[in-house]
Amino acid sequence: GMDGGQLTGLLSKSKSAADLCRLGVHVKDMTVVHLTDALRMADYLFKPPCLVGGMGEKELKFVSLVLARAAAVARQSLDFDARHMAHFLKFAGSLGVLPSQDVLTSLLGRAVHLTSGFGPTEASIVIKAVADWGAGTTTHGTALVHALHTRLQPAPPPKPASNPPPNPPPPSNARMPWYHAPHNHR
Repeated sequence: GMDGGQLTGLLSKSKSAADLCRLGVHVKDMTVVHLTDALRMADYLFKPPCLVGGMGEKELKFVSLVLARAAAVARQSLDFDARHMAHFLKFAGSLGVLPSQDVLTSLLGRAVHLTSGFGPTEASIVIKAVADWGAGTTTHGTALVHALHTRLQPAPPPKPASNPPPNPPPPSNARMPWYHAPHNHR
């Protein structure tokens, strides 16, 4: 395996799609940070004008490897915090390579767990990534988007009257404000 520092160096030195694709063999050693970096680089290098004609098989394979590794990490470790997940999904969604069903389930399942950690910016990014992937109709996608929409709503005001705090009932009608109203405006 490669150590983290070497991997970070190789990722940052990738100047072309081919450079980046060569790192596919090291994907199994990548941490969340590397995986996010790899997709960020891919988002840049695998798109025109860097890569004329868009992604070929090698590029697609590289992205798929990164997504699969991320899914494995999402299943096993807690390294995927909300911030990393949002960044990862941002680039993944932007690249538009649809992950396989189990990869999607792992990533979105992990994201559902992280919902409370997403601020408004991250939540919007994640919702967009789910849409970019066309995953909005999957079980996890639906759950995630619903949770995030709830999260994006401004903090609710104190609960409306559907659940009032228990008030002692007024002793008699005399206490009701409307009872006095006609007399106050003589």
